[in-house]
Amino acid sequence: MIDFHKLTAAQKEQYEEILSNVDIITSNAVYMEKSCKEDYKEAHNVNDLLKTGEVIKKIYPQDYESFCKVIEGNKKYYGNLCVMRKELFDSYCEWLFTIFFELEKYVDVSSYDDYHKRLFGFLSENLLLVYITARNLRVKEGKVIISAEKAETVEFKLAIGQLVKLGRFSEARTMFYEYLKLRPDVQLELSDIFHEIPD
Repeated sequence: MIDFHKLTAAQKEQYEEILSNVDIITSNAVYMEKSCKEDYKEAHNVNDLLKTGEVIKKIYPQDYESFCKVIEGNKKYYGNLCVMRKELFDSYCEWLFTIFFELEKYVDVSSYDDYHKRLFGFLSENLLLVYITARNLRVKEGKVIISAEKAETVEFKLAIGQLVKLGRFSEARTMFYEYLKLRPDVQLELSDIFHEIPD
């Protein structure tokens, strides 16, 4: 969330101008060669996504058609990143968390690793477009620039680098593969922005 108190007057003016013509500012849309459902299935338990649809059908039946359209489509917005006026943001949060609090009753993440326990974050990346579609919101897309790596990625690289510097290659290799089990996302392009971690 953007803290408007920390923006310059020019930045505030720019946001106000954009939001006078649209409802929401998001990242540029990503168009995949597969559906959102297929994409989700490759990295996560697709049953969690399908259960989310069942929850939406139960508590927001008017949005279920949009949910189906989004997960069968190939368009998504990266990272649940968005800017909107407070009233709309509050409405979106109420909608999103109502779904998640209900979904918690039906999903069991006890067997998931720490990465996959971030289930609600992964689901929210698909649900932003559901919310936008169901409400026919006016969208302004924009480029997202990642200016720094995650702290976990930086720490990981420093630890591996230190072991390599000390000639402890076997320990470095073991650490690398153990860390990948916990955080497979460390190899994603957006986690490793300097491309120092091998595929």
